[in-house]
Amino acid sequence: MIIDFHTHIFPDHLAENALNFLSEKGKISPFTDGTLNGLLESMEKSGVDVSVICNIATNPKQSDNIFNFCKKIRSDKILPLGSIHPESENIEEYLKKYKSEGVKGLKLHPDYQNFYIDDKNVYKIYEICSELDIFILFHAGVDIGYPPPYRATPERIKKVMDNFPKLKIIAAHMGSYEMYDEVEEYLFGEDIYFDTAYCLDKMPLNLMEKFFKKHPIERFLFATDSPWCSQKEYVNILSSFNFLKEEDKEKIFYKNAKELLKI
Repeated sequence: MIIDFHTHIFPDHLAENALNFLSEKGKISPFTDGTLNGLLESMEKSGVDVSVICNIATNPKQSDNIFNFCKKIRSDKILPLGSIHPESENIEEYLKKYKSEGVKGLKLHPDYQNFYIDDKNVYKIYEICSELDIFILFHAGVDIGYPPPYRATPERIKKVMDNFPKLKIIAAHMGSYEMYDEVEEYLFGEDIYFDTAYCLDKMPLNLMEKFFKKHPIERFLFATDSPWCSQKEYVNILSSFNFLKEEDKEKIFYKNAKELLKI
C-alpha cells in the first residue's frame, strides 16, 4: 500500500488558472493538470492507493468553498485536509464541522496565509485542534515562490510544540525545506512528523540518509507535493533507498500514515 500524504488539486473550473499562476510564481512545471481526475490518473500509473489533499484558504472568504470541496471530493482514495484562514470568523465552528465530517487534519501555510507560525494570534486554532484531536500539516521552511522572511522555521515550530504538547504536527518538506541544519538542531528526535514532499529528488542522498537514521522512522510520511513532483518518480526513489530496511519503507509508505489518519 502507498499513501501520498501531501498533494494538491483544484476545482476543475479553477485548475488551469491556478496552475498557470503557481507555475509562474515558483518557476516550476506541473506533472498533472491539477484536477481530481488528473491526480487519479497519476495514482493509477504510480501505484499510489490514497492521496491526502492539502487545501489552503488564502483568504477568509474561501472557508465555505473549501469545506464544500472537501465534502465533494472525499472518497476511499482521496482524503482531503481542511483549511481555514487565521482571520476567519467562527474558527471553532468550522473545525467542529470538519471533525463531524471525518476530516482528520488541517493544512496551514504561513507564507500563503501571511502569519508567523508562533504568533499568539493563531494560538486559538492550535488550542481547538488539540482539543478535537485534529492534526495540522504546516508548510515548513523556504517556499520557492516567496522571498524571506520565512514564517515557519524549525525554531518557530519548536515553540509551537512546546506550547501545545498534545497537538499533532506534520512539518512538510522534511521538517523545513532548505533549512536542514536547523531541523537537526530543533526537531530531530522530537514527537513531530516530517513529510517527504518536494524533497526526495532534491536533498543530497547522504543528507536524506542522515534524516532517516536520526529522526524516528515512525515519524516520516511519504509525500510528493503533486502536481509539482511526480508520484511515480517519488515511489521509485523511496523504493531504491538501500539504507532503509523493507519494514521501514513500509512504515514510511503507509503504516505511519494509517496510524495518523486512523484508517
